[in-house]
Amino acid sequence: MKLDDTIRAVQQALGIDVDGNAGPQTWEAIYNRIRRLRMTRERLEKAFFVGGIIAGIGTPVAILIAFWGLRAQLQSSVIAEESKWTLEVDKVFIDHPEFQPYFERNQPISNNDASCLRVAAVADFMMDGMETILETETGGVNKGWESWIYDSFANSPILRERLCQNPTWYPELYSKFQNWKKAPKQKAGAVPD
Repeated sequence: MKLDDTIRAVQQALGIDVDGNAGPQTWEAIYNRIRRLRMTRERLEKAFFVGGIIAGIGTPVAILIAFWGLRAQLQSSVIAEESKWTLEVDKVFIDHPEFQPYFERNQPISNNDASCLRVAAVADFMMDGMETILETETGGVNKGWESWIYDSFANSPILRERLCQNPTWYPELYSKFQNWKKAPKQKAGAVPD
């Protein structure tokens, strides 16, 4: 291929008059094409840069959204389990109202009492749930739960006795109990701050 054939091919590709001479019109068209290509490349680079930033921000945002959704599901599951446990405790006292004085009226139970082992088992069952609530509540324990737990211990020698016999079984509950013992006496329903 000769030089003027090459110039003609370039002129044709650029869409200008094809005369075989590399004059000002040809050089201007070549310059404009290079400039457009460079601008297109710069735009692509900017688009990839911006896209990278968006992806860089988007990925953590997507992870955060997924985390909050999972957290909400977990919280719902915890609430459902707490509700189920509460109903089980209620059922114990419906089925055995004779146990209520040991948990609500500050009545001690004698080791010779035929119900002593069952009452102790109910105390352990209640503390299992209380410990779970204290361990799983995010952002602090609900004041209603805390008041109920406090009142339960304030009104139940068997709960206090079982907790003091087995403090390592219920570390969160035992820690709260120790703090309550140090606080000035409160009336029922009032949790010390």
